[in-house]
Amino acid sequence: MLKSLALRATLLLALCLPGAAFAQVVGSPWPVHTISAGNGADGARLYDANGDGYLDISTGFEESNASRIMFNPGPSLNGSPWPHSVVGSTPDAEDAVMTDIDGDGVTDLIAATEGSDKSVAMFFGPAPQLFCVAAPVYLKVKLNTAVGFVSTQYMFSVPADINGDGRMDIIVGGKNSSQVGYFTSTSGSMRTATNWRYYKLRNAGWIMSLILRDMDSDGDQDLLLSDRNSFSGSPDTRGIYWLRNPGAASLLANPSQAWASQTVGMVGQNAMLLAVGDLDGDGFTDIASGNGSNQSINIFYGGDTAGTIWAAVQPVVTLGSAFGSTGKAMSFADIDNDGDQDVVFSAANADGNRSGLIWLEYTDPRSTSGWTAHQVAGPLGIKYDLVPTIDMDADGDLDIVTTEENEVPNSIGLGVLWYENPLL
Repeated sequence: MLKSLALRATLLLALCLPGAAFAQVVGSPWPVHTISAGNGADGARLYDANGDGYLDISTGFEESNASRIMFNPGPSLNGSPWPHSVVGSTPDAEDAVMTDIDGDGVTDLIAATEGSDKSVAMFFGPAPQLFCVAAPVYLKVKLNTAVGFVSTQYMFSVPADINGDGRMDIIVGGKNSSQVGYFTSTSGSMRTATNWRYYKLRNAGWIMSLILRDMDSDGDQDLLLSDRNSFSGSPDTRGIYWLRNPGAASLLANPSQAWASQTVGMVGQNAMLLAVGDLDGDGFTDIASGNGSNQSINIFYGGDTAGTIWAAVQPVVTLGSAFGSTGKAMSFADIDNDGDQDVVFSAANADGNRSGLIWLEYTDPRSTSGWTAHQVAGPLGIKYDLVPTIDMDADGDLDIVTTEENEVPNSIGLGVLWYENPLL
């Protein structure tokens, strides 16, 4: 299909077009492989934990009250369950992300938990870091005693050095009249919770995505976010926004300063997990989100390098009985190897014969018609989450990594999975 750069236009006002419905999802389900079975797998985050050149996966198993790191054995062996380490106790974990928190060269993990735990917990990895050991000893440090800590249901975290001091910071977001904010430790041992301090950035109802990206082309990482529910009271916090990073030097001098907010779209709507990239190939950042109350997709095409002009197109209103009733997560990726970006879309409430995972291609990305929905999961699975793509089997096409949380009796879930692209 041809997706011409002639689609690029000067966008002075946001354009919202009516949606077009898909009658069906075409194609057959992809082969599926289990990476790690378990109860309540909730989101897959990728990182090379052991330095072997292969992306490993961390996941919080929410109902199992533990987080795991699953070690990628490489393309010749990845069709079978991967070796894994249980990092530690993370009751009601919603997110588990790997990084090197203290810069010692060993992979650590940050877990965000909701339920009664309401914590951001750091797990400092054992040294030396092994490929996989049955019972690794991770040092657990909960940030509940950090200066300024806010007790809330934490949902997502992003590690990064946002103030340029060479030490890792942790950006977090929660739900149920919660906040977006960040933890920073500018001196002392990072393994001591009281050496950390928390700073609020904004109110939040239910944070789904936190993504660091330079939205205004000024050389630093801004914070792109989506909010699914409204903060109690006013104003309504639902929608997609980005917060302008005031700059490392300025932030280090005054860590409590405000980050100016810029609206992308879906204000007053249930914005879900975001995809970000350049969908139409015009050189500007594009963003996509599902609506948490239905199957619709909302795509926002960037129109400038300052992140202030967005054209909104809603290509999908409903997939009816063919797809899960609640849109969940998205990613942009060239699934069919034609040189253009496609959209991977996951869902919850994909019961019966509904699919919980599909991919979409277009003939014109800014049109509400001309989109084709392709099958990935078929009837397998009920509630899917994040959908990162990598070439898992080194065959030249992109596969899909995800988690499934509610399949089989008693909602145990299928665990961490990868769907094998049948293209090559």
